[in-house]
Amino acid sequence: MKNLLLSLSFFLLFTARALATSGGPDLYGYTWKDSNEPGGPAYHWYDLLAMNGTEVKLLGDDNTRGPFQMNFNFRYYWYDVSQFYVGSNGYLIFGNGQISSPFPGIPSTTLPNNFVAPLMSDLNFSGNGNPAKCYYWISPGHDSLIVSWLNVPFYSITPPYYTGSNSFQVILSKVDTSISFQYQTQSGLSTGTPTQFMSVGIENINGLIGLQNYYDAYPPVNYAIKFYYPQNSSYQAFDATINYDNNETTGGLFLVKGGNAYPMLAQVKNVGNQNLSSFNVNAKVVNNNNVVQVQDNHATNPLAPADTQNISFTNVFNPVSAGRFQFIATTQLNNDVYSGNDSKAQELVVIDTAQPSIRLSFDNGVDAGLGGISWTGGGGGTGMYFIPPFYPCKVTKVHFYIVANPNNAGMNAKLYDDDGIGGLAYTLLDSVYVDSSQIFPASWNDIALDTPYQVITSGGFYVAWEMMGQNISIGQDNVPPFSNRTFEVLGPTWSIYRFRETQDLLMNATIEHATLPNGVTMPEAQSLQISLMPNPAGDAASAYITSPKALPAEFELFNLSGTMLYKKSVDHLNVGVTTFKINTSDLAAGIYLVKIHTDEGERTQKLTVIK
Repeated sequence: MKNLLLSLSFFLLFTARALATSGGPDLYGYTWKDSNEPGGPAYHWYDLLAMNGTEVKLLGDDNTRGPFQMNFNFRYYWYDVSQFYVGSNGYLIFGNGQISSPFPGIPSTTLPNNFVAPLMSDLNFSGNGNPAKCYYWISPGHDSLIVSWLNVPFYSITPPYYTGSNSFQVILSKVDTSISFQYQTQSGLSTGTPTQFMSVGIENINGLIGLQNYYDAYPPVNYAIKFYYPQNSSYQAFDATINYDNNETTGGLFLVKGGNAYPMLAQVKNVGNQNLSSFNVNAKVVNNNNVVQVQDNHATNPLAPADTQNISFTNVFNPVSAGRFQFIATTQLNNDVYSGNDSKAQELVVIDTAQPSIRLSFDNGVDAGLGGISWTGGGGGTGMYFIPPFYPCKVTKVHFYIVANPNNAGMNAKLYDDDGIGGLAYTLLDSVYVDSSQIFPASWNDIALDTPYQVITSGGFYVAWEMMGQNISIGQDNVPPFSNRTFEVLGPTWSIYRFRETQDLLMNATIEHATLPNGVTMPEAQSLQISLMPNPAGDAASAYITSPKALPAEFELFNLSGTMLYKKSVDHLNVGVTTFKINTSDLAAGIYLVKIHTDEGERTQKLTVIK
């Protein structure tokens, strides 16, 4: 990876472990042996190219790709996993997240958790001529998954920005519920931090349990490690979590002052291994002074391990005044084994849209004094996703707080559409180069976009900041709430900002009301709101429609070609929240449009279906 230059230490230091040949059990009962241990696994490399494996494309520097479907349920700790993400830094993770240097010891409650790490280190798929490849293979009997990282080098600060080579693989076998790591080749050394550069092992869903094989030490070649599932585990975990608030990433939203009520929605999950009786979930919205604006409680259904429940609270938040707010959902389970995952907080920013120009900002406007974000090599960047509070709008300016620029570097300000896979940045809408003479350190820098301005009629847009030289840095806000809308941008690769749950980046956008090309102006604040959960969806999803009136309505589902796949009419919506169930089991993986239409307006949201 391009090392993120920070002035703080984020993890405790660990000494490199001795070269043991077996280990465990962990708290759940997993044990491991290596190929040097009597009775341990034999090293046997699987050639996925010869086996017609599927290439994992678009891996870069510090990113993940997925989700990919296993087509079988694999028992991992006390729960099943059926899909996975591939990390460019040498790990599989069973949820969306990315892990970058400095690498944590295992186990650690530092997010994200729930991964297997055969060689979690500072690896790099980017750079001209980089030979790195990654493939996965699923057995014809749907009982085994193999993922191979081939000829993957470490990141280097000097051109061509990679060095060394590593070939290794991970095997998940349903036959005996085992996990195996294999190491074919290894050359060169990590050029990153002198410590916390290598972590090898497995970690469970809450980060409380795991096994570490190597830390700050390199596994040998022609070598295998195998993790054995416990025959009879006596470990009991009563653990409930908030999976997310409102949307899958608990991403921040902009609301219209005096506009539609915000429905308090959350998904609860039993992440323990014991059946849970009904328990209470509290929901509240607080202002920037932590004063409660509205709150509600809801009793869950009994939940078996791995069960989820979508909760729509009766009370709603009415955005009557501008400012920053948090929607916080909290499980209240007695004897919960881990309190660190009991709550999720979503940032809500209420905007006065009566102004001619509206600045969209998730931060408090003040740099936290952490030294700023910069990338070694001088070519990295950051990004942020914005969903405007009304349509149509035009983006006229972008804003970046530049902490320092000692080398007088330039920078690029970019605007992207959210038309990529899964709503990621794809089409470049605008790009403005800013010369160093026009950059002012220790202050906000306002960049006017080129005209004609890009008009946003649905969804959202991405703002990107790109370094054009060494040591220019962008500011951070570490005061809650946080948007969960921030990204690291390295060339064409966008990945989740590694500290997005504890920081926001000082990046803003200014929008104005716009007129559509045909001269028809859309309403500033439509009379409906729609939220989709879960999104992305598997075999089913729910649409939560909020309406201030009991209006007749039509609920419709379209593919991206405009073909209507489903339509349902109702005599009237509820005043408050109406729920529509969406059966997606027969839909192919892809992006669909969900629309609710009434005489007073309509709302459309993108729904991503994964298989």
